[in-house]
Amino acid sequence: MTLEYQKELVRLNLLPTHSLPRSALQTALLFLFGLLFLKALSLEYTDLFDPTEARYAAIAMEMVKSNNWVTPSLPSSGAIIPYLGKPPLHFWLTALAYKTFSIEEWTSRLPSFLGAIAILFLVYRFGATAFGKSVGILSALITFSSMLFFFYSGASVVDMTMTVFVSLGAVYSAAYIFEGRPQRYLLVVAFAAALGFLTKGPIAMVLIGLPTFACCVLRREFRSPKPLILLVCALMFFALVTPWFWMSEQENPGFLEYFIWNENIGRYLFHDYGDRYGGGHVHTRGASWVMAAIAFMPWTFVLFGSIVRKADRSQLLQSLRENPRLLFLLMWAVTPPLFFSLVRQLHIGYLLPSIPPLAILLAFQLSNLKTPFPRIVLRCIPWLTWILSTGIICVGYFLDRDLLGAGLSIATVIGSIVAVYLVVQKTVPIQTHSFTPIATAAISVAAMWFVVIFSMSGFLDREHSTEPALEQFLHETKERNPEIGIVSNNTYSHYWLASAWQSELGLPVRIRFIGFPITTKLPRYMLVETNQLHKLPPEFTADLTKLGEVGRWSWYRNRTVHR
Repeated sequence: MTLEYQKELVRLNLLPTHSLPRSALQTALLFLFGLLFLKALSLEYTDLFDPTEARYAAIAMEMVKSNNWVTPSLPSSGAIIPYLGKPPLHFWLTALAYKTFSIEEWTSRLPSFLGAIAILFLVYRFGATAFGKSVGILSALITFSSMLFFFYSGASVVDMTMTVFVSLGAVYSAAYIFEGRPQRYLLVVAFAAALGFLTKGPIAMVLIGLPTFACCVLRREFRSPKPLILLVCALMFFALVTPWFWMSEQENPGFLEYFIWNENIGRYLFHDYGDRYGGGHVHTRGASWVMAAIAFMPWTFVLFGSIVRKADRSQLLQSLRENPRLLFLLMWAVTPPLFFSLVRQLHIGYLLPSIPPLAILLAFQLSNLKTPFPRIVLRCIPWLTWILSTGIICVGYFLDRDLLGAGLSIATVIGSIVAVYLVVQKTVPIQTHSFTPIATAAISVAAMWFVVIFSMSGFLDREHSTEPALEQFLHETKERNPEIGIVSNNTYSHYWLASAWQSELGLPVRIRFIGFPITTKLPRYMLVETNQLHKLPPEFTADLTKLGEVGRWSWYRNRTVHR
């Protein structure tokens, strides 16, 4: 930030009047690094949830096993089939993590975790450049502690990877348009759009380009680049995107038609759009706004609470009119929920790109509040909850691995909230008499949400992952390299675990999928999802003896097959 630009922001009252001391900035950065370290430790302590997490982890695993880096594939009904629903970049990154380290929970989640760090850096850079270091560090802390971002930073999902490239393109696009940066910044925008396209398709281009276009139209300000730079950007984009799409079409005739029409047009228009890999997530039109509010929890309450008072709301509206960067952030934040408003086939992960701009907007608003939040709200409840999470860590260390992961995760989130308080306390004078019920609700809901969810992680593992059932089964059978038939509906964690255990625990397992109709003889052991047992013909179930049950999984021995 140049001195002239900083003076102009102060003159317009768009820069926090209370600067962040160097010691407070260092403390906040240490908090953030420590919290990221805790999150990294927790990557291994929760099983992969079906169907999405285990599906993507299994696709990358099959890529490593088959050494086919062109066509992503996954198991289905006893065979390995091409997975044409997503481009391969996220799977390439996960497969590289497998080859570099090994096939484990934490390596399947490593691309998302590293992507989260990249997003935090971009958020800090945007906030610090546009509004000062205090807003930058606040933005990063708020981003990390928002519900959806926190969960997805430790999940094997495509959405976090795409959000990295959307954020990169948005930050450099804003720098070129509003800061007068050189035209080479557009090369970064084209690079980010191409990698986003290779991650999830054309939606990445929409989420990068629409906020910039809308902001320029609203302000009637355009900065036209030279035709040569546009040509270079277009050539770069197509040079990065075209080779894989061409090779995939050659290897899988009809891929382009399915990907463009079914996955990127029909999905948003029709209930039955021909999804080859499970049913779509059907919601009421307009549900994207509710999802965005949930995704940004607990800071959704704080954001609304920061504009409840007329003076704070008026100041924010004035800032939006006078500072194009704030207007750009607003356009960036509302583009995902607005684009998906009329769409019924979506899930909450689609709203992840809204969190970085919302965090910067909230950080700016917190740094300029005329009626700051009370000390009792931002200090007592987070610290008490952090003490509770520390207790959970201690208990989990001695008793339960899942509980240990729960405590680490709770400590990470609550630590983020405490760090936000410390920064706000140094930046804005806290007034104990200005009681804000909405802020109290925000911190309380956040504490309760994360305590409940992560304390139930063991229960969720048993319900949504085959790992507890397979572990118990292998412990009881005491057979080496048993063949296990799997009867399930749209679940992949057992397939992924078969290779993960060989590298992690040295337990070889042979997995065979039982498709319908059954045309082959059943193996000696069967692992059956409870709600799929009725699909087995009576002549098969008559030969099965139930051996045990964990969560929604039961395992059986086939009496007609001997060792």
